[in-house]
Amino acid sequence: MSLFQIKKGKDNNYLIDDKIYLKTIKIADPTYDLTFKNLFSSDIDWKKRAISLLQTLVIKNKINDIKVLNNEFIKKDINQNKNGEHLTLLRSDLSFQLKIQNENENEEEKDKIQLINIEMQLGYPINFLDRLIDYGLLLKKNNKDEEEKIKTIVIGFMNYKKKNIYLNSNSYFLAEFSSKDNNQFLKKMDFIDIIIIDLKEMSEKLEKNEDIYIYGKKINEEGKNWLKLLGVRHWGNKDEDKYYYEIPILKFDDILYSAIQSLNNVSKIQLESFYNNENEYLNSINKAAEEIAKEKVEAAKEAAKKKVVAAKEKVEAAKEKVEAAKEAAKEKVKAAKKKVVAAKKKVEAAQNEKLNMFIILLKNTNNLDNLNLEQFNFSEEEIKNVISKLENEEKKNYLQTFLNKKRNNLEI
Repeated sequence: MSLFQIKKGKDNNYLIDDKIYLKTIKIADPTYDLTFKNLFSSDIDWKKRAISLLQTLVIKNKINDIKVLNNEFIKKDINQNKNGEHLTLLRSDLSFQLKIQNENENEEEKDKIQLINIEMQLGYPINFLDRLIDYGLLLKKNNKDEEEKIKTIVIGFMNYKKKNIYLNSNSYFLAEFSSKDNNQFLKKMDFIDIIIIDLKEMSEKLEKNEDIYIYGKKINEEGKNWLKLLGVRHWGNKDEDKYYYEIPILKFDDILYSAIQSLNNVSKIQLESFYNNENEYLNSINKAAEEIAKEKVEAAKEAAKKKVVAAKEKVEAAKEKVEAAKEAAKEKVKAAKKKVVAAKKKVEAAQNEKLNMFIILLKNTNNLDNLNLEQFNFSEEEIKNVISKLENEEKKNYLQTFLNKKRNNLEI
């Protein structure tokens, strides 16, 4: 007899082959953190159970080995208020590394490595899918899969008592549409499959004897038993103690029976102690993360202050350079002016020398007709200057006549 074949009758009686079955066993809800982790990562026979669960629900090729991985991740978020990084501790329920039998004979490797993350969700978070994506990406990062060669599967069990309003499909494959976009994030998601399994919906299908398909495979009886057991809150009779259910005890297969016995052995004290310690641990980790974030914020502020000081120093240095450049420009202007004055003096001296030479020549010339005054190119003022320095009236008249004709643009 299989667990998934058990039905509920009137008055919440269990029915097997339409007959009331009264023999029951008390088990803790397997989807609590403590019980779920015990079943599949630490309790006796955990390895057999974990392989059975994954093999029957999602993994097609044979699982040759399984290893528990660290399930704690530190996520860095950039604070929207630009106060630096915010560190958040993310803790998934289970993380595994699988060795899957390689059926490709052309490849040398006997086994292929595969990463698995499993999350059991009892509440109703809107960001459930976002968290599953974070788990997948951080699991790959923690296991140094920079080359994106390792296939990663993230399984999210939704164990809500009410109908989920955020995700209404029993399985969700993000990789199906990730290849449609060239975005770097979605490229990474090509190597991660997100599978969401709604245990409430699974329980309803089992009650109706419907076939169940997850991740492209039809679920066999062993897989249905796991779905039935994990979804016990949707069909099991609640015990007086809120943590427990009464379910029929039958001659199940060894793996399923060991799981039921394990859940039967969990005490209320264990559950309460686990949750108290868990809350204290998470609070201490989150406080430590907050302190680290604060230290980073302060360090960022100090670095910003130093940058401001350095920027101010650069501005002051630039101002000094500008002032120095101005002073240098002034000096250059002064030097240029001095050169202009000196050049003018040279020109004046040359002109005076030319006039003096002409006066000497004029004084020593008896035949004025032999002088070609045009060749000297004297200005009117220069001719007047020469006239003023001559004593010979004939020569003065000669120059004055030349000057008058020059004024009237007449030929000399």
